[in-house]
Amino acid sequence: MEDFVTFELAVKFKEKGFRCEYPFAMYSELGVFYALFTSADHNHNIKSVFGDREYYDYDDFDEKDCVCPTISQVLKWLRKEKDIYISVFIDDDSDNPVTYEIYKGTECVCSHQGEYFTLGDWGKCELRAIEYVLNNNLI
Repeated sequence: MEDFVTFELAVKFKEKGFRCEYPFAMYSELGVFYALFTSADHNHNIKSVFGDREYYDYDDFDEKDCVCPTISQVLKWLRKEKDIYISVFIDDDSDNPVTYEIYKGTECVCSHQGEYFTLGDWGKCELRAIEYVLNNNLI
């Protein structure tokens, strides 16, 4: 599940108006992760299957459930809808070289706060930056 945001982040993004055109997964109201199975009929009508329920449109999802976006979907939404850019990069001056910066438009609003990650923790670094955006009301 490392490609998906946590339940807590998914709920916060739902509150901020995040919409995902093609969701891959959902969280139940209790935070249980479910993969969505998506298919299309001969008229190209797309439906998603979540447990024993079928949905034909984003607005059909149960209000209690929460779309579970991937990290990539969140980063794209932040760029496109909120003009927020998260830059994860390698800092050669550190033993644990992966860190991040956050930009709102062209202004740097966070420069990694002295926190570094190993090369294998790239996704954790992205999640930490996403948490920073939400916890500091940048959107």
